[in-house]
Amino acid sequence: DERLRQQHQLHVLAGGFRYYDLHVRGNANNDIYGLNISDPISILLYLFLGGTAPPCSDVADTDANGTVNLTDAVYLLNYLFLAGPAIVPETAKCY
Repeated sequence: DERLRQQHQLHVLAGGFRYYDLHVRGNANNDIYGLNISDPISILLYLFLGGTAPPCSDVADTDANGTVNLTDAVYLLNYLFLAGPAIVPETAKCY
C-alpha cells in the first residue's frame, strides 16, 4: 500500500542521513483507518488514564502548539464532527 510505503522514508540532510517515520498528524493510535473517533479517545486515554502513548508527541499534537493536552482531543473532535479547522501540518515526523 502506497500510504504505508510513504510512512517509512529516508531523508538526506546536510551532514548525513537522518531516519524518521512520517505519520498522519492526529492518528494518535497509529491504526490503518486514518482519522476517526478512536484517535481523540486514544489521546484522552493517554493523558488521563495511562493509555498507550502515540508514536511521538507530534502525532497527537493536533493543534500544533508544541504540547499534547486536552485541547488536542477537542481540536480533533471539532475537526472530525463539526467541520472545524484542518489539522496543519497534515503529517508528523517521528525521529
